[in-house]
Amino acid sequence: MGVLMVFGVGRLEIHHYTSLGEQIDPNWWRRWEAWVASEQLRLGADNSSSDAALPWWARTRPARANRSRKHWNCSLKPLTLWQCGQVFSGRAAPLRFRGLGAVGPLGRTLQGGGVILFTHLRRTSGSVLEDCILLPSLAAIVGLRMNRPLRAGRFTGNAVGINCYEGGLGRFGSPSLPRRELVQLQQRLAHPLLVYRHCPHGLHAHLLPQRPHAYLTFLREPAQRLISWARLCLGLRSRCLGREGESLGGEMASLRGICTPRPGSNCSLVLASGGHVAVAVETAFYTARDRALEQLPRRLPAASLLQQESATPGGSIPSRLELLLDDNYAVRMLCGGAVHEQERPVGLAGRDCALRSLQRYALVGLVEEQAASVCLLMRSLGLRPQGALDAREIHTYPVAPDFELAHGSKYAMDLALHEAAGRHLARQLRDSPECAQLRVGVAPGTR
Repeated sequence: MGVLMVFGVGRLEIHHYTSLGEQIDPNWWRRWEAWVASEQLRLGADNSSSDAALPWWARTRPARANRSRKHWNCSLKPLTLWQCGQVFSGRAAPLRFRGLGAVGPLGRTLQGGGVILFTHLRRTSGSVLEDCILLPSLAAIVGLRMNRPLRAGRFTGNAVGINCYEGGLGRFGSPSLPRRELVQLQQRLAHPLLVYRHCPHGLHAHLLPQRPHAYLTFLREPAQRLISWARLCLGLRSRCLGREGESLGGEMASLRGICTPRPGSNCSLVLASGGHVAVAVETAFYTARDRALEQLPRRLPAASLLQQESATPGGSIPSRLELLLDDNYAVRMLCGGAVHEQERPVGLAGRDCALRSLQRYALVGLVEEQAASVCLLMRSLGLRPQGALDAREIHTYPVAPDFELAHGSKYAMDLALHEAAGRHLARQLRDSPECAQLRVGVAPGTR
């Protein structure tokens, strides 16, 4: 298979502006990185563990790459491969891979002309996997097939991946979706190698009959995922309230002023009796969202694959669906279909549906076992990192007793799914001793 060099892929929806308001090429830095990568490949730099022999432009980067890794944990913009190197290895150098020669289930799917369907759950490091591994490696594969230099932005869109917007394509399983749009969906899925972002399970039913597919997902301990989503949203102006969010401003808007999204901080929650009680930030956040859900009409707006994505998380999704997804989100995503939009609560039937779906996934990773899971992902694609690949720093939040008491039902079914995912991961690691040594608790000296 030879040497496989990957690099950043441009995202056309991200725009940068000068101080004078003049729009500039949003992919200018990615194009520079791509040229650097192609020169490194030409010079054979990928066979060296040191960049010291390279020209200055191939081994240095502006100081902004030296930011701490923790700054990338909540990034809403695509990461460059330099930033990926900082995230995964702690070095201000681009993340690079070699080809292994042998490939796993995901690689075999691509070799057969198939598509990878990434069920990306919120707050599970999915964006980092997309920006740092999936999109750039698939763009490199396309570039090698076409026997032409790799350029950032060349293989975005339908050539490599489709972004599954939550308010648009992510509702492909909705009963309200017009049939004519399902026909359009099948046409859109005819060529891309990857469907990524927040797409529920079930998209394979809309592929052309002869097209292979493989599912991929990462899960996170459910309470931690919920708390992480709450603290992200409290730091955003939109507070993740969906399309009709402005009309729900009341209590949610007050939370932004009262709450500070820091571990261990409290909120003053107004009770129905008019009194106040100090509760954890995430407890107040989800209590306010429950009250906001009661203000909305019970009927969801009709689904459309043409809905455009907003610049903020959850900005294009109908507000009622956005708030419904607080309830056992992982079960909704892995079951898909009508369960994705089901009214609360998701019952045992939804949980069992998600557990059955989980068995059909080619790869299931866990955020808590990120190093081992990423290792499995790369081996399945047929890639090996050049140099050490460290696990990203994932913050662990304390789960307040009042949060568990008030909102434990929102992740009770997800807990069973997370436990099943752990068993699924253990089975995968038995077939990959190299990745198994990266599990949490394995002594570094035995790696």
